[in-house]
Formats: sequence, structure tokens, C-alpha cells
Amino acid sequence: MSLDSYTKLLLHNDSFPFIDETGKIITNVDTTLDTVNKKFGLGSAAFNGTTSYLHLADSDDWYFGTGDFTIDFWVRFNSLTNSQFFAGQVREILSPSVGVWGLAKGSNADGNKLSLNFSKGNSPFLINVGSYAMTNNWIDCTINTQYHLCFERVGTSAKIFINGISQALTETVAFGTNDVTNLGLELYIGKRLDVSTALDASVDELRVSKGIARWTENFNPPASAYGSIISPFPSHLRIS
Repeated sequence: MSLDSYTKLLLHNDSFPFIDETGKIITNVDTTLDTVNKKFGLGSAAFNGTTSYLHLADSDDWYFGTGDFTIDFWVRFNSLTNSQFFAGQVREILSPSVGVWGLAKGSNADGNKLSLNFSKGNSPFLINVGSYAMTNNWIDCTINTQYHLCFERVGTSAKIFINGISQALTETVAFGTNDVTNLGLELYIGKRLDVSTALDASVDELRVSKGIARWTENFNPPASAYGSIISPFPSHLRIS
């Protein structure tokens, strides 16, 4: 079964070097193939919590405009101590005075809350155009456990799901009708380069979908890998 038109990035992480099913080039820094702590297929991407990350060139596919989007993946944490960055468009020299977007987990001390934040512009004209975080602590978050995480814009608001369960969110700034703007930045996965939020986890089936909120109510997490690939995993075993 082929990928649908909404899919703009899909990493099965079944082989090394890592391949995007939509054909984008991935630059890898110290991320390794984990053939043990995988969810589906033959492997997952292992981030070491210090130096490892993936990045891809800027693309219109990372510009969501005023539309819906879905970013989902499976993650298995090795540590929960620090805040951890999943994915987003960031500058190599990151500053709170410049526009970025990102998906992250807070530190264990702060309840491991998941968050989604978008800003645009440059200081002194920086504008937050969408900022959401879990209201309650992620109390059962633990290491060495597979979780399906999903971050979405749904119309004028946002949703975050853990294993298909919608989380109560605190809305600092609503998406509303805001255009999240075209930032013209690379997409980073697993690390923001100048802050200590490196991901210490294995990640499988990372998908970026533009123009669609794939889930708007509680759902059963995917039971198999997405899409199609010629090798090394048979296409008839993948789903959209």
C-alpha cells in the first residue's frame, strides 16, 4: 500500500543509513541503528542523549501555514531526567529571540509533560503563534517502555495523544487562525544544538503529515508500520 499525499516524512528506521520513504536526504550525526529496542520492522533510531541527532534541509513540507498537521512516532526512553527534544525547525545557534517550532518532553522533575510550541519573527518582534503543554504530569512515564506519541494542530487548537489517549492541555497561546509562517530552517530530530535537551531514546516510525489531523478523538495506536517499502520489510506488512 503506497503512502498518501499527506505524508511528508516517514522514517521506518529499519536499516542504516536511515531512509526517508518520501525521498528526502537525511544527515545523521551519531545516531545508530537499534535492532533490539524497536517497535516494528528491523530496527529503530537510537539517540544517545548527548551528541546524536538527525537533520534535513528546509522544505515547504515543514511549513504548515494555517492548516492541520500530525507528527507521530514511537519512542522508548533510556532516561527521563532531563527535558528532551523530539523534532522541530531550529537554528544552529538557538535563541529565545528567534522564531522556531518544536515538540518536547519536560524533565522528570517537572512531570515529563509533553509540549508543542510555535513562534515566528525576530526580537523585538517575536510572536508566539501556538503554545501548548500537558496540564497534568505524565505520571506513568517510565524508561524501557514503548509509547506512541502524537502532536497535532486541529483547526484552531492542538491535541497531544499518548498511546492514543488525548491529554488535557494548557493553552498559553492558541493557534487560532495564526499562520505559523515559513521559517526557512532545517528540520532537526533528537536535539536542539545549543541546549541540553538531547533525546535519550529509541525512535521508530516517525511520520510528519501536512494538511491533516489524522486523529481527533481517542484511538488505538498503530498495530504495524506505516506505508510501503521495497526492502528490507515486505510492503504487504505495512499499513497507511
